[in-house]
Amino acid sequence: LGAFVLKVMLKIGHLGTTQGPAGAPPAGSPETEKLLLENIDAAAQAPEERLRAAIVVAELSGAPAASERLRTLKQDLGDPGKFRRWAEVPEADRATLTRDADTLLDLYGSGGSLERPKVDDLASRHGYFGKVAGVWGKPETDPERTSLLGGVGGIIALFVGLMVFGVGLFLASAGCFITAIVLASTGRLRSRFRPAPPGGSVYLETVAVFFAGFLTLKIVHELLELAPALQGRASGIILLCLQWALALVIAWPLVRGVPLTKWRLDTGLHAGQGFFKEALCGLGAYLAGLPIVVGALWVTLQLMRLVAGGQETPKHNAILDGVSQGGIFLVLIFALATLWAPLVEETVFRGSLYRHLRSSLGVVLSAILTALVFGAAHGYQWFALGPVMAIGFNFSIIREWRGSLVGPIVMHALNNATVLLLVLSLFSVMKD
Repeated sequence: LGAFVLKVMLKIGHLGTTQGPAGAPPAGSPETEKLLLENIDAAAQAPEERLRAAIVVAELSGAPAASERLRTLKQDLGDPGKFRRWAEVPEADRATLTRDADTLLDLYGSGGSLERPKVDDLASRHGYFGKVAGVWGKPETDPERTSLLGGVGGIIALFVGLMVFGVGLFLASAGCFITAIVLASTGRLRSRFRPAPPGGSVYLETVAVFFAGFLTLKIVHELLELAPALQGRASGIILLCLQWALALVIAWPLVRGVPLTKWRLDTGLHAGQGFFKEALCGLGAYLAGLPIVVGALWVTLQLMRLVAGGQETPKHNAILDGVSQGGIFLVLIFALATLWAPLVEETVFRGSLYRHLRSSLGVVLSAILTALVFGAAHGYQWFALGPVMAIGFNFSIIREWRGSLVGPIVMHALNNATVLLLVLSLFSVMKD
């Protein structure tokens, strides 16, 4: 994710700058440069990302600014204890990064250009950014440089489209939010959910079986990684395929003797007042609850800023990594996100866990506890859980209002599909 943001910043920043002689600061707006550098600093947290950020800074602010960052990086690489997660980087990798930093310092200090073997060496580890270092100091008309730093038109078109979509979403959300308040204040929003009697529940067992299944899959994945032929992409594909087996977990109550009709009524796997009406009500409730999600996203961004200046670096995002690989990996992730997750996760968390909690707790507390478990199940770092929990909270409210899971399932699918399509669009306009 950090590399992706750096790439966006470079292409956008390069549109507003004019590269002068090698080592001289490019001409551009100071305000724009400051904003870009702030985003670069926020994105570049892992050691390899900081080295790539220096390459970006060389293009946007000139060789001296890049050299200063590279010297600081070398100092930090020599003291991995300064950043908690840097201690996990093997010593050999830190040595390689130090050597790459020296190569770039020579480049930006000499005012010349890199020899092809050195360019290929950097590109083998840093991909696009290694190639950008290889065209440093070349004229803007150089075909290779134009190819690497151009293509910003697609990014601008995408961002304009996102702005239009965002404005439309804001207006729709505001309208639904106000409507929900009016309906609630006049007593026209009535819950169709019927809490179960307090006590033990086969549906709580369903949640436990679900997590036991996930733990089993994690163990299987670790075992697959022990086989050299299955390491990396192969084991990931196998794991994604095996995850479909967890869909059987939602039928645990049937195995325990719950009749099919009662199981469907208990978990909300029924059409309620009709599929299309339930889906439309789910959409309206989802839009009305978006302010909660936006607030959680704002808190997450603030926490990420604090972490960026602190002692920890974010983990790689498995979804983004999978999407970037494309092919069968992308197909499997898209199917899991838009089919498996809406059905299985909604049945487990809103159909089973929320139902059990509501037998002895109120709506808000049950929704909050369900959201906490739902967020934790995604395995993100603590500071990135807010938006997921907020969405989970909203899905619980939809379940409470409608009784049926049609609304949460449909909105879960649309939410995931929208996010994935957005990520795919960004990757498509950012490809080399």
